[in-house]
Amino acid sequence: MSDNRESKVSEQLMQAREAESNKKLSEDFSESRTTESFEVLSSDSRSASERLTPAEKSEPRAQVVASAPSVDALGSVERKNYSNIEKILEEDLAGIYMNLSPKDQQNFKEKGEETAQAIFDMVYRRAKVQIRKVVDLIRRWLKTIPGINKYFLEQEAKIKADRIAEIAVREGKKVDF
Repeated sequence: MSDNRESKVSEQLMQAREAESNKKLSEDFSESRTTESFEVLSSDSRSASERLTPAEKSEPRAQVVASAPSVDALGSVERKNYSNIEKILEEDLAGIYMNLSPKDQQNFKEKGEETAQAIFDMVYRRAKVQIRKVVDLIRRWLKTIPGINKYFLEQEAKIKADRIAEIAVREGKKVDF
């Protein structure tokens, strides 16, 4: 009976995520619209760039760049899931972090946030999680620590990847080792 309840809850979570994602996409689309009017096709044989006036040629054009949503744009459930991944990555590294120089701390923090975002995308936005890639991401992040022991690095990367694999399995994702 609890399996049935869990499946209903997970189904509701998936529907909520999908609705939130659709809402976000709709907002992004409406924000990315430009106010420029469209040109009506004519029988003019000149190319579009040849028909522009010198002033129009020098104007910067709007570009829409697709990127993963920032942590601030995540819903409450996704934010909680993201923070769970961050906690796994932070585990047992507080002492090492405190011994780093401020410059190294900043670099380590930035790379850690990038790593957490990439792992979050793998675990929660893809159907299949490749643990090999998770280990590589964590390994690259830990290599930013100056003078880190390579055996410690490997051990920590594998432990953290195993914990992330557990989350992926709980989420019902296919895990590829």
